[in-house]
Amino acid sequence: MQGGGRKRGKPDGANGTSAAAGKRTRGDLQRSTASERALAEKKKAIESRKLIFTRAKQYAQDYDSQVCRSAINS
Repeated sequence: MQGGGRKRGKPDGANGTSAAAGKRTRGDLQRSTASERALAEKKKAIESRKLIFTRAKQYAQDYDSQVCRSAINS
């Protein structure tokens, strides 16, 4: 004879979809966060490359102007 009137199995009020849906949502959130982070890093790298190129171009112009001045003065 079994005691208690309660069935074995899931606790009261538990349905099988909520935990799985929560895991899916958490996984989707992690994926979206990771993609946002990757996109931000990509944008930062692009800006950094632009800055480096701009500085190099400016240095080249400065060097050319100094070389031209020294050639004229010599």
